[in-house]
Amino acid sequence: MLDLANAKRVVVVGGGTAGWFAALEMRHAFGPQVEVTLIESEQIGIIGAGEGSIPNFNLALQRYGIDRERFMAATQSTVKLGVRFDGWRTGAADDRYHHLFSTVRGDTSLLDWAEQGFYPLSSWLMSEGLPLERYPAVQALVERGASQQEVLAWLDMHPREAYAYHFDARALARFLRGEAEARGVKRIEGRVKQVVMDAGRVTALESDAGRLEADFWVDASGLARVIAGKALGVPWESFAQNLLLDAALPFMLPHRDAHPPLLTMSHAMKSGWMWVIPTQGRLGCGYVYSTAHIDEAGVLAELRAHWGCEIEPVNRLRFGAGRLARCLESNVLAVGLAAGFVEPLEATSIAHTLYQLSFFGNLVQDTHHVVAESSIAQFNREVSNAWDGILDFLLMHYDTVRSDTAFWRDAAAAAQTPRYRDLKRAFATRTPRLADLVPYQMGGTIMFGIPSWETVGFAMGAIPRDAAARQLRGLSAGAQLRLHAAAESLRAA
Repeated sequence: MLDLANAKRVVVVGGGTAGWFAALEMRHAFGPQVEVTLIESEQIGIIGAGEGSIPNFNLALQRYGIDRERFMAATQSTVKLGVRFDGWRTGAADDRYHHLFSTVRGDTSLLDWAEQGFYPLSSWLMSEGLPLERYPAVQALVERGASQQEVLAWLDMHPREAYAYHFDARALARFLRGEAEARGVKRIEGRVKQVVMDAGRVTALESDAGRLEADFWVDASGLARVIAGKALGVPWESFAQNLLLDAALPFMLPHRDAHPPLLTMSHAMKSGWMWVIPTQGRLGCGYVYSTAHIDEAGVLAELRAHWGCEIEPVNRLRFGAGRLARCLESNVLAVGLAAGFVEPLEATSIAHTLYQLSFFGNLVQDTHHVVAESSIAQFNREVSNAWDGILDFLLMHYDTVRSDTAFWRDAAAAAQTPRYRDLKRAFATRTPRLADLVPYQMGGTIMFGIPSWETVGFAMGAIPRDAAARQLRGLSAGAQLRLHAAAESLRAA
């Protein structure tokens, strides 16, 4: 049992995005009667040159009472409407598709009309060989390179639209620190030297700033995992057999467009892929690669050829994809990179962190700060389920026929989880259903819903046209008439 009814202090170890969001959630969950302290060291940097999010970031802003305009100004943020994938299927110059957050055109979403567990409008698009990006109205904003002012005005006029942000990672950490300190969170500058244990519980930390005691701890120490991994010894479950990438080289470039693009760009490269994240002031970029297929010199040469200029890395990152077997152990919660990490495709790290934090905060509040062992076990299962969903969704991105380099051949041949193989067999005969994704839920939320699985699955060939067409033939006569009218409108668009 985790009894925090009489807790006096909660300590977050590590700053960055995960640490400061964790501090905000601890303040939200425990209230003003509990001291919340964060210890971090300026000597330990953060990873990226830029970061992206998915629409649950807006839920976090609302949860913590953060104004959107103030947040965007402080973090050099731009609106993100989705992700553009270049070269992931064949590597040809015209190989491109969009994974948009929005499913809305006018007053109608692709999800508004359901029949027999599927969505006829998206199924019709797929049956006609049309990408799902054809439907949402925001695609027009993407295609014409609309300005940030135009897009923000559009979003304010269309409250059903889903959107997220690109931002400067370092500026975001500074901003969140200010928000947390304004809410009474205390910050200590220092590096952890030793974790003090007593009967399986963490009781204190020894740091170069002195001894720090607490009732509950949040491990946001990143890939170091100083508490959950090293002190508590929670097992690490690797995804390395499924996801081959294990290194990243972040860098920055100036803008090359009149307006910042509205999508994160994910360019397939010879031995991995490159993110391009447009903030207000620059492009935050990075080549994520497999060290088994290329070294840093090769990466820099390929980037030089791609951009036509010399590239100066701002960081060098080595990582192993995977997750902790349990993120809530004893009196410690691991979050962010300390809890799990996969390559930053689809902006999963921050998204998972925010879902996990709100799930934990709700659990603590709903149990009056006394959490039973059965609830802890269920919490850990669901957090792991969400990581499994991320893994399987990413596997679909690599389920490709591209074979022009050793990396792409090996990525396509890498081990697939039994879950993903089973879903792929089902998708060969019908489109994704909610029941397929329920096993991935965490705290009642599913990170990537049916539109995401349909978009990527259809683009990558996991969902064939005839699977979508077959289920449309089973619609009633009335539904067929409704679909015909909608199809005529889509053809005219």
